[in-house]
Amino acid sequence: MSATPVTCQPWYGLGEPQRLPLEAFAHVWMRKDPPVDEAYLYATHLLELAERHGVTVINRPAALRAWNEKLSSLRWSHLMAPTLVASRVAELAAFTAEHGEVVLKPLGAGPARGGVRRGGHAGSGGPVGAGHWHGKPAGDGAGVPAGGERRR
Repeated sequence: MSATPVTCQPWYGLGEPQRLPLEAFAHVWMRKDPPVDEAYLYATHLLELAERHGVTVINRPAALRAWNEKLSSLRWSHLMAPTLVASRVAELAAFTAEHGEVVLKPLGAGPARGGVRRGGHAGSGGPVGAGHWHGKPAGDGAGVPAGGERRR
């Protein structure tokens, strides 16, 4: 693992990166933006090994693998625009036709990666979702403002 020492007094400063074993740390917190790819999965497996050697991993590796940031937002669906998670193009097209302008996003992609804006009806701008995610589920959100994602 590569680590950069941080000095907090009087402000903060970064030292030169150092290569250290995970066991050299009392606590480890992992934060990585999607996509959840092989490198991400391997990192969680290495963190599990570090746990077995006494390192406190603040966000448990199994939980990191199980948590999907886009799906987790459905816990607060009452605060969101209408949303559909589907892998069938016909369902995504029907949702688009019903709600007008929507943003299609693959669930495993990171912020601003892989999203496609569709508007009006299923035929506008080409086939809705066809071929973009190779059968993987996509989230479809209506009412996204022209400036980008809707966040609260």
